[in-house]
Amino acid sequence: MEKEVVQKILQAALALDVPLGALDTIVSTIPDEPERAAFARNPAIVMREVNESLIRPIARQYPELDPDK
Repeated sequence: MEKEVVQKILQAALALDVPLGALDTIVSTIPDEPERAAFARNPAIVMREVNESLIRPIARQYPELDPDK
């Protein structure tokens, strides 16, 4: 895959952090604990999947693009 395409994928994946973080913040305001817990898992699942399926593989193949460095 061309590095330009990889950079665009990484940019798009990282851009999800803001709206998913906002969603997580909103979900944390649900007063009913069991309901809040059920909803809280979903943004976390999406965040983990994006990280494990897109960001980490790109960072392994292109260490210079690793957002954690």
